[in-house]
Amino acid sequence: MWVFITFLISKGGWSKLAGKFQIEKPPIAKSLGLISGYINKTRYKNALILKYNDEGIFLSVLFLFRLFHPPLFIPWEEIKGTEESKVLLFKFRTLKIGDPVIARIKLNENTFQKLKNALEKHLSER
Repeated sequence: MWVFITFLISKGGWSKLAGKFQIEKPPIAKSLGLISGYINKTRYKNALILKYNDEGIFLSVLFLFRLFHPPLFIPWEEIKGTEESKVLLFKFRTLKIGDPVIARIKLNENTFQKLKNALEKHLSER
């Protein structure tokens, strides 16, 4: 049953990202630790590991969900913009990945603020 559940979860957007951004080994990067977020409409509550460096962002999931969720490295240039949203009192930022967009990664405002300087640097260089 768990295999089937992790397979279904991965189909919410992770598998599309993996088709283009899958990597074998995590890069040397600054870790934001365990975070919550959405890949398209699939919620990963305290299950995402997010790291970043000068080249892009690294995403992986907790060990329990690794089946069908290979690690990803998304170069900054593949982030085509951001969108702001608000649900009740909570602010979110969504990263649009790819052109055309193949996935949206939605992060809470606090997590986004930790990435903001690196992201803005690369968006402004375009």
